[in-house]
Amino acid sequence: MMDIFELRRDVDETGVSGTGTVARGVVFDSGTVVLTWLTAHTSLAVYGSIDDVVAIHGHNGATRVVRTARLDFDAIHEHAANYVQDVFEGVHGCALSAGGNQRYIAEEREWYARLFDEADCDR
Repeated sequence: MMDIFELRRDVDETGVSGTGTVARGVVFDSGTVVLTWLTAHTSLAVYGSIDDVVAIHGHNGATRVVRTARLDFDAIHEHAANYVQDVFEGVHGCALSAGGNQRYIAEEREWYARLFDEADCDR
């Protein structure tokens, strides 16, 4: 699962980032956090944990972490498989086997894995 969050700043102690939603981020399964700033001078940063983000940018409670979404990729793949099943039934008037759904999910996971394994992120 991945959590999507915003940094909401109630008080801008430094006068740099303003108030309201000042950044958005993602917490990965590993606990690693990627944060992007929505200010005039944007940047992208990686942190070891959400606790690190709060320690650095929390300003003693003046900035809050607000989770806006949680992504469960297993549930997303299951939903996609069910959608394919529904479309297949609507078009062909018969159901795919349960194994067909599982094959679809497995093939999707393999495709994503290959995509990320083959990505050249050093460029």
